[in-house]
Amino acid sequence: MHDAHIQKGVQSFDKPPVPEDEYEDVRPPMPVDEAGAADTGPSTSGSAPVLPWMRLPVSFDGSSGGAFLEEQGFEVLFPVQKTVWEETAGGHSTRHDICIAAPTGSGKTLAYTLPMVSALAFERVHALRGLVVLPTRDLAVQVFQVLRPLCAAVGLAAGLVAGQASQAEEGALLAGAGPRPRASSSLEGHRAPGLAPLDVLVITPGRLAGHLGATPGFTLRALRFLIVDECDRLLQRQYQNWLSAEPLPTHRIVKVIASATLTKDPAKLLRLRLHAPRFLAQAVEGGKRYSLPANLTEFQLLAAADRKPRTLVALLRRLNAAGAKTLVFVSSVAAVAGVQRLLRALGEAFLGGRSAEYSGRLAPAERRAALAEFASGAARVLVCSDAMTRGMDLPGVSAVVNYDAPIFPKTYLHRAGRTARAGASGEVYTLVRPEEARFFRSVLLKVDNTNVKELKLDVEAYTSIAKPVADALQQLRLGEDLQRAAVAERKRARKGHEENKLRRIANVPLFSAVEA
Repeated sequence: MHDAHIQKGVQSFDKPPVPEDEYEDVRPPMPVDEAGAADTGPSTSGSAPVLPWMRLPVSFDGSSGGAFLEEQGFEVLFPVQKTVWEETAGGHSTRHDICIAAPTGSGKTLAYTLPMVSALAFERVHALRGLVVLPTRDLAVQVFQVLRPLCAAVGLAAGLVAGQASQAEEGALLAGAGPRPRASSSLEGHRAPGLAPLDVLVITPGRLAGHLGATPGFTLRALRFLIVDECDRLLQRQYQNWLSAEPLPTHRIVKVIASATLTKDPAKLLRLRLHAPRFLAQAVEGGKRYSLPANLTEFQLLAAADRKPRTLVALLRRLNAAGAKTLVFVSSVAAVAGVQRLLRALGEAFLGGRSAEYSGRLAPAERRAALAEFASGAARVLVCSDAMTRGMDLPGVSAVVNYDAPIFPKTYLHRAGRTARAGASGEVYTLVRPEEARFFRSVLLKVDNTNVKELKLDVEAYTSIAKPVADALQQLRLGEDLQRAAVAERKRARKGHEENKLRRIANVPLFSAVEA
């Protein structure tokens, strides 16, 4: 890995009390799309205000691709990649900014990186011209791993700044004092004074805002491309300071914003100052606003609160026996730890496979180790918080289990989107308490989802594990802890949902003015 990617400890600017990629696990829900202005009800109502250019999107069919870019080794592109390539003329057209709304696993990362790399490769100026902003450290690392070999192949230097090095080391790289990446060694000596030795930078919003204000010589004045991935999340209040950290150059900058659940909130989109934007969205039947892969099978399992641990264990034994790789989503960091302790206490032999944990209570190195263990197949189950839902691409995930039923529609979409990626098949299982079944159905209806079937586990398999699970819970004193954590999480989220309603009412005049 080249010098721009430094594997060391993290000290961030204005460091929050938790890692940057775990905000959602400890803060109240932000007034955003999870229950925000764009989700005022079922999509059939048509009451949500949208900007005119979003009413007639450019559709890409999710069933076919095209043959392009053979000289770069790409024989076939996914539909979203093909459409973005055509709309941007391979990165050489600056007529429009691009807004991409595509399901997770559809290939958005290459869709926005290929045109940018293609365009920058034809320019002989050596300066920071491409900026990719992502909300979390782990997601930034993942995108960098895709982008770096593309840049290296055409002599561009790509760098990563996501809190994996000290401020001084990052500052030296960004200000031009750091070592030059090998990928662009042929351009040595052509760097403009005061500009970073990077052509493309992948960065998280907190690091961007901090370095723009504190690192001498770091500037965006030569910027040509600004890419904002997981845009709806980056427009939340907790991230918004990066937008105002430094005014963008007055020359034309091509902006690409992307998300599986792209916001249609005018107040948020107008902050990006998009130029003649083109809205690209996957064609879905019946005018549905959101879509999940056609090869995804969805189930719900009814389980009382005190039966959920046993239901989870029975389901995991079944999935492990079938050779599945499974993500288990739990609603809070504390509950993630509790579920993992239970699975570890039961043992690998009992479950039919090892489990690992991914959450904000772990150090970055521990999270990377957990991801590696799961990716290699050493762990068949990864217990995680919703930090895993956004954009992370883990190979071969065949099943997703929602231990806690999501209360926001987009949370369900992002969790489900971890499987059935890139044309593969996948399954989603949601454990639902009887008293929350009606609410869960309403969550699904908000994303036009009527495909969830009820699943009942084999009675003998379920009852045979009752004593081992009960003994483990008693030994660890976890039963009541898991129930309390789930209740607290739902109260916190519902409070945020009510606050969102009040904010939407307060913002009606603004929406009306924009619509007019």
